[in-house]
Amino acid sequence: MQHTDYTPRQETSAVCDYDMYDRIWQRVSPDLNPYPHVRGEENEITPPQPQQPSGCLPSRQAADTDIQPETALSTCCMGNDARQSLDTLKGFLEEELAESRCAMALSRQVSHRNAARLLRQIAAEKREVARRLQAACYLIDGTCHVPEISVERTRFGSLAEALRHCYHQDACNGYHYQQAAEETTDSCLSGLMMELSKQSYHRADAVMRLLGEVLC
Repeated sequence: MQHTDYTPRQETSAVCDYDMYDRIWQRVSPDLNPYPHVRGEENEITPPQPQQPSGCLPSRQAADTDIQPETALSTCCMGNDARQSLDTLKGFLEEELAESRCAMALSRQVSHRNAARLLRQIAAEKREVARRLQAACYLIDGTCHVPEISVERTRFGSLAEALRHCYHQDACNGYHYQQAAEETTDSCLSGLMMELSKQSYHRADAVMRLLGEVLC
């Protein structure tokens, strides 16, 4: 067997006949391995092949026992039972993204510190809701839904009027999420809708408290 050795000071390689060296070293010291780095490379290149345990199934028989993905989707959460709610979820997704942008735009326009902070928080929470809705859509049909968002520029005469608008957005969302939870037969999707409903009502309550502070 022949190997090529490279050293930092050599510009060309030298071919070494290690078989000949082996015969010499066998006479000098039979138990010594004079080229451990070469032996290590050989061990890494040709590792011993593990034997298949006698109890393992043949590959064809093992493949026959695999569970088909489509069969699992018919009974699991976010599967076929949730497909009837897919269009509703996409509508929620687009609405939450539009409302998030609206809340962020309002936060840059108001001078009231508490109102600006709450509007930024609402915008961030709605973006998180949109991410969860997008994930739910993907779990149901396996495709990434890219929402089309068109934000209408609404002018408000006062901060109170803008907060009134935000309150009704989340209050209505809470009601619609609750309706969607009651209509679906998918238990996981129902749980998600109920959670988003509670979050929407919580945001609406926070806006109501701030509105009381602004008005009085």
